[in-house]
Amino acid sequence: MPPGETYADVPIKVVGKVGRILDVFRREGPELPLSRIASAAHLELSTASRLVASMASTGLLRYDPVQRLYSPGLIMLELSRAVLSRFGFRELAHRELIALSAETGWQCYLAVADEDDEQYLIYIDAVATKGPELSEIGQRRWLHSTATGKVLLAFRDTPVQDWKLGSSTPFTHTDAAELARELAEVRACGYATSLEEEQIDLCSAAAPIYDSEGRVLAAFGVGTTTADYTADPQRVIATMLSKARGISSAARLASKSS
Repeated sequence: MPPGETYADVPIKVVGKVGRILDVFRREGPELPLSRIASAAHLELSTASRLVASMASTGLLRYDPVQRLYSPGLIMLELSRAVLSRFGFRELAHRELIALSAETGWQCYLAVADEDDEQYLIYIDAVATKGPELSEIGQRRWLHSTATGKVLLAFRDTPVQDWKLGSSTPFTHTDAAELARELAEVRACGYATSLEEEQIDLCSAAAPIYDSEGRVLAAFGVGTTTADYTADPQRVIATMLSKARGISSAARLASKSS
């Protein structure tokens, strides 16, 4: 045992490592090989092997000896259902927005289409744990100038070719035919971007949140400075997509539990 460490410290360290392993499944996917778990959790292979074996023996994880893959066990499913029975979709999504904003410093949004005007969205949640407090909740924005709006527009059957598009910044796309082509790309890749189209020095990315029937419930978006975004746009997009998938999974489970 290292100098200064007591036996009381050991269980705390083990719990921390178990938490990192569980978080890997949240970020990477439901079925993973041991090598990927160890790498993503930043653990030695031997340490990861001992921990996942213990977790599998208690039901926290399930091991498939044929494919040599680990996945969350029935206990984790039961725990998730217990959590979902206490919180609705909005509350669960809000917790994810807070976690991502705290981790990255980005602004995080949840938006739905405005039922009273087909060219607008409404922000139903917005979080910024760093920087000035956001006042977007309840605010209406054009669909075509925001990443969240483009997502909502792309996954509904709304012709946009005849729309008259206003501009928020010099970078807002105001050509309806070009917008229609961009929406087709959003449907193909599963996410949308807005590069200073709604606000100068703010770039954003967004993805759809699905319900159990495969319908788009809302759009989840993240925004960060142009410098931060352009330095590594794929990191921003990958992080946003991972979080959107998690919220969609929670929404589907919540609808099944209700």
